Amino acid sequence: MILGVDLSTPVSAPWAKAGTVAYRTLYLENEDSNNWCGWFDQNENVLSNGVEKASGNYLEGLVRLETYLGSPPPDGIYLAMAAYQSPDGGALAAKVPAGNGKGNVEAAEYVYFPLALTGVEPGQSGGESTRGLSSLSIQPNPSSDSTQLEVFLPQPERLLLDIYNIHGRKVRTLNGGLVNAGRHLIKRQPSCGRYPRR
Repeated sequence: MILGVDLSTPVSAPWAKAGTVAYRTLYLENEDSNNWCGWFDQNENVLSNGVEKASGNYLEGLVRLETYLGSPPPDGIYLAMAAYQSPDGGALAAKVPAGNGKGNVEAAEYVYFPLALTGVEPGQSGGESTRGLSSLSIQPNPSSDSTQLEVFLPQPERLLLDIYNIHGRKVRTLNGGLVNAGRHLIKRQPSCGRYPRR
């Protein structure tokens, strides 16, 4: 899993693999043969402070962005997944998003994830809010027909959630309008595929 902030300069693929990737700020590696995994910086130094990782059926990782990207963190990050053949020099075997098939992970093949929400401040006619969510959980993860989103807002906020599929395509926008502070459950009804607010 490759995390980037500035994708302007292609660099060699991580772990001595073939091809290039758009500049990698941080990345999470997994060895399929033994399920070892670890976080690395752009110079391939192993990271241990402010990171968590796990591998098995899924590769999972958490990173405290302010530890490695400064505070406040950037407005957003770019993510891509790349799978390579095992030996040094191994070719790119798969990636998400799918890309153009040229054997590199190019800047246009990352998915952008904003880290701050934009909206209208309560009592104002316009402007930006970067307060964002206090928490967001999705159950089950990966999601299925019985998905439930739980959102906690520290104060009244305009709630707008974009949902993307594994290929980075937006499949749905949930617009809850201006909602009160507190916990909100949004459940998907399998029969009609809608997410009513509760």
